[in-house]
Amino acid sequence: TYESGYGAHHRVFVLEGNGYELKLNQQMHISLNSNFTFNNVKVNLNTNYNILLGAGGKLTLGNNTVVKNANSDYYAIGLENRNGDGGALTLLSGSKVTGNKSNVLGIIYAGCKSTIKIEGEITGNTSTAGAVRVNNSNVSVILGKNANVTGNTSKNIRPTAGTQVTIASDFTGSAGISF
Repeated sequence: TYESGYGAHHRVFVLEGNGYELKLNQQMHISLNSNFTFNNVKVNLNTNYNILLGAGGKLTLGNNTVVKNANSDYYAIGLENRNGDGGALTLLSGSKVTGNKSNVLGIIYAGCKSTIKIEGEITGNTSTAGAVRVNNSNVSVILGKNANVTGNTSKNIRPTAGTQVTIASDFTGSAGISF
């Protein structure tokens, strides 16, 4: 059960699937220090809907989790500033964000301090603006050891000036970065 609107604050949610599919028919807004973890779940974002992180919301995509929004012209996962710091997104090894037509992550609004940690895959997305698009200098992008941000139509990681991109010292993955 998910509380729509802005009612689910300061909560921890863990969705453990067994290959189950979660379909979202409206935007899922994670904020005010709520913490969501998806493990072994296929997240199907229906037309024009997405997951939006803000005001300290955290989303972790665990092993065998796939986030897909093939029907939308909007981003699949966004981080924005709403009532304070933006959220944190972590893609653990074995997770994927794939098959999206537009910006996979991003649409970062001014004043947003957010972290995107990638240990999984961001591949097969068709945005011409970048698969991971960062529009704010307060965002940290961290590439873990096995991160794979390749095979997208255009720029893979597209930070703006002042964005901090950190690559793990034992990095063996693959990622394209364009400034």
